[in-house]
Amino acid sequence: MNTHPTPSGGLFPMVGSPSVTATAMRAAADLLERAGVSGVSVTCDDARISIQVSGLGRLAAGAGPAAGIAALSALATVLGSRVLRRDTPARPCCWLEVNGTAAGVPVIAYAEVKVSIHGQGGALAMGPDGELACTIPAADPPPLLPPGWRWATELDHPGFAPRHETVEARQP
Repeated sequence: MNTHPTPSGGLFPMVGSPSVTATAMRAAADLLERAGVSGVSVTCDDARISIQVSGLGRLAAGAGPAAGIAALSALATVLGSRVLRRDTPARPCCWLEVNGTAAGVPVIAYAEVKVSIHGQGGALAMGPDGELACTIPAADPPPLLPPGWRWATELDHPGFAPRHETVEARQP
């Protein structure tokens, strides 16, 4: 089997062999155990390990967003990374993301974040100064977020239970 050195000095099989996925799975299991994280969905292939935290508000029954943030923070600590927020300007979509490597395998861990929806169906967005605005609900094509703006989410209002509907964001 062909191998190449990893940053930690070990050997990792070359991409394209069945042992790559098995090695990635073992690395993912070790990472989750070291971080003390459970209740996630893990996908391993020849290119990377993907870890989806089961939605910030659904990680544990009644746990709320704090449980998902704690899981991502624990993974970030073990990976020596930061938790980053990602917004898609073209549609109401937001997630938190951690990137790193485990046993030489690239890792991405992410959690979807609920984007707040106004009672009329438009997504709420926040300007650089914290100003709230509502997008046009049925615009075709949907309006783009201006530079510096981001989607308003469940994380913007800790302890706030909006009476309007929410839509779950999906990773693109």
